[in-house]
Amino acid sequence: MMFKSPNAFLLLALLVLSQLIFEDQPVALGDNDLVKIGQRIYREGLLPSGEPLRAEMQGDLSFSGAQAACVTCHRRSGLGSIEGGRSVLPVTGSALYQPGPAGLWQKFAFKTQGNDFFRPAYSDSSLSKAIREGVTPTGRVLRAPMPRFNLSEADMQALIAYLKTLSSSPAPGVDDTTLHLATVITPDADAGERKAMLDVIDAYIKEKNTETRSETRRRQTSKEVMYTSYRKLDLSIWELQGQPETWEAQLQQKYRQQPVFALVSGLSGSHWQPVHSFCEHSEVACLFPNTAVPVIQAGDFFSVYFSKGPALEAEVLAKYLQAQAPSGPILQVFRDEPKGSAAAAQFRQAFGQTAVKDYKLGNAEKSDAAFWAQLLKAEQPATLVLWLANDDLAGIDTAALASSTIYLSASLLGEQMPPALQGLREQLRVLASWDTAEAREPRVARTRLWLQTRQVAFTHEVLQTNTFWALLSTTDAIKHLAGNFSPAYLVERLEDMTESLGVTSIYPRLSLGPGQRFAAKSARVLKFNAQGRLEAVSDWINP
Repeated sequence: MMFKSPNAFLLLALLVLSQLIFEDQPVALGDNDLVKIGQRIYREGLLPSGEPLRAEMQGDLSFSGAQAACVTCHRRSGLGSIEGGRSVLPVTGSALYQPGPAGLWQKFAFKTQGNDFFRPAYSDSSLSKAIREGVTPTGRVLRAPMPRFNLSEADMQALIAYLKTLSSSPAPGVDDTTLHLATVITPDADAGERKAMLDVIDAYIKEKNTETRSETRRRQTSKEVMYTSYRKLDLSIWELQGQPETWEAQLQQKYRQQPVFALVSGLSGSHWQPVHSFCEHSEVACLFPNTAVPVIQAGDFFSVYFSKGPALEAEVLAKYLQAQAPSGPILQVFRDEPKGSAAAAQFRQAFGQTAVKDYKLGNAEKSDAAFWAQLLKAEQPATLVLWLANDDLAGIDTAALASSTIYLSASLLGEQMPPALQGLREQLRVLASWDTAEAREPRVARTRLWLQTRQVAFTHEVLQTNTFWALLSTTDAIKHLAGNFSPAYLVERLEDMTESLGVTSIYPRLSLGPGQRFAAKSARVLKFNAQGRLEAVSDWINP
């Protein structure tokens, strides 16, 4: 073999050497404890001793603990970001243990300058020096914001062991030609909504796979980094059975049978917690499910929702009523199930524990005419908050509510005026995080037209528009993975891209950022006009 330049020979030699180095320094399967220690250092900034990780920045600035954690800049995936206009390069094993910049992602997305392009592969010893002293294998001194870390030899070995696990092998559910996805449907989901969602998913996947035929050919010739991520999509429908406490085990079994790269969209009735727990425990991205019971839990990473649902509406209602300063008793009525209970708890906490009176309907308790007559006569509320669905309103005594203002949840009731409350139109108010039908029409029109041209009936506007948006945003983010098939990186790309993807959304604005898991962050108070359509009473309120 002849080389046209010494540089070509040198680069080939470095590539071969890097493979030998990386292969000679594997993370043994028995080193799980070491990896866990390194993971805690990387993600939490905590040493195995329990002491905080300590680091120093140029200028004698020191910091520790979570502020010093590697994840702060390099993110959960280890694939970096941009901080202060500067690129924060990947620290995954596959990137570090080959000559830099490693792979297409760095070459096209974050270009480096000077000799750094031909940085030789790191070894364990040279990586330790870079972390402690900020010096690369070429002798270049790393500038801010890269700190210098005070790590013992044992702690350094643990951190390096963890870095080697990042992007060190193909992600579950991805091979050279196919990317496997799934959508989850819980047994308490509505049958009509199930069909409406699956019709959208089926049409979308067929369309994308038709496009992928040409994209696959383009990938073979294009220099654009995004084409390295194109795959045929295979989407499985994971239908759960039985009680919620069995769902996570069912999901684990389905995942073992067919690993997937992400869960996309999905549908639930009154429960989603087991699906959320599966995604967090298995580190599978769970993206924009159709659920009124999102899990609100600080620190969870892999589950991303449209909004907090009824809990967001409750926070907004509390803020709105505090500004209105209503007089008279405030009564909220809800069922003893996740949707209503979560909203009631959030409203009580946000408005004030002693200012709100609760009535919790038991699972088997009937909300018939006798119930409503007795409750309203006893409480005589000036403000009535109903975290209920239409079925629970059927027997309501409208005469007893002639002087009450009634607040309803769009997440639980939808956008139609409840038939039982037709005579109380002037007193009804609705909390909603999405736009009115008129305001969102220009954005929804694209979804409607897309579905109509593919013979998909547009029967559930909010549900089907959300499903289409979830699929569109997920596949767009996958294009920009640049071949780095990391579930964590997929979530991070959505964190960065969501704000620019709202052209088909029912929400006026969707945005995410590092650590944010609810894209719609505000809601407002609406009322029914004479034509029965919702119109705004308040501005958008961000609690």
